[in-house]
Amino acid sequence: MMANDENSIKVTRSNTAPWNHGPIQRATAEQLLSDKKFGTFLVRQSEHYPGDYTLSIKDDSKIQHYRVKILSNGSYTVDDEIFFDDLKLLVEHYELDADGLCCRLEQALCNNSTNMNGVCDSIDSVPLTSSLLPPTQSTIEYKDLTIGKIIGSGEFAEVYEGTYRKSRVAIKVLKEPNSAALFLHEADIMSSLKHPNLVQLLGVAQSPDNVIYLVTEFMAKGSLLHYLTTRGRSVIYKTDLLSFAIDTCEGLSYLEQNHIVHRDVAASNVLIADDNTAKVSDFGLAKSAGDNGCERIKCRTKWTAPEALESK
Repeated sequence: MMANDENSIKVTRSNTAPWNHGPIQRATAEQLLSDKKFGTFLVRQSEHYPGDYTLSIKDDSKIQHYRVKILSNGSYTVDDEIFFDDLKLLVEHYELDADGLCCRLEQALCNNSTNMNGVCDSIDSVPLTSSLLPPTQSTIEYKDLTIGKIIGSGEFAEVYEGTYRKSRVAIKVLKEPNSAALFLHEADIMSSLKHPNLVQLLGVAQSPDNVIYLVTEFMAKGSLLHYLTTRGRSVIYKTDLLSFAIDTCEGLSYLEQNHIVHRDVAASNVLIADDNTAKVSDFGLAKSAGDNGCERIKCRTKWTAPEALESK
């Protein structure tokens, strides 16, 4: 009885989602998506498989359609490999990772009954709530953060020195709101890992204007790349280099034990603590080894594991 009650709640939640366009035809979906940007999507009721859904996505030059099957146990699947209890969870998964689809779901197309301008917020722009964070992930109150000077910058984010409840921390801030899914993915990965050679995540915060902040422990000596290029050989000993290498390998070994492929182990992503401990950081491109689908990512092949390039 409890299972039936839960299922009815899930179906209702999915039916009222803004990206659910209900019983529209394939031709209508293609017309709605034809002039939209790459990665725009909608969900509709299947024409040929009553009771199922179709996920329609704007690809480079055409619209791709994927059948979303509802199984007898109430779960949802696109590929008969990954199963979800809720249609909304399925959509959120593919907003984070293409995982076999033509592309990641980047922007939801709202139906007219929920948004008159036709474009609605996806996971990239909705306010941060506990439902979007991993179960073990803590949310930090924005008012408890003090943001100081900038100490680093990457493709998707800038890093600032700051304080959290009087403790020195590093605060990663998104450059573009459209990269929020990558931030949440990084928080998801980091919150599930705990090792002395991995940078520790303290939590995620969100400002009143919906800017997302990733708060981690502060690494006083910066990146390994900065450490090596700003010091002469006379002050960098072989014992230091060996220690950095061992620390990095210890962190990567732990990731392997937890079936995580980092995919960007560059010297710029290894940070040095005040006591000279090296810690692996930046999990934005990390991927679970169990995710076998294809996806489009930007990564530096020089620092990418072979199994990542082979989608293993």
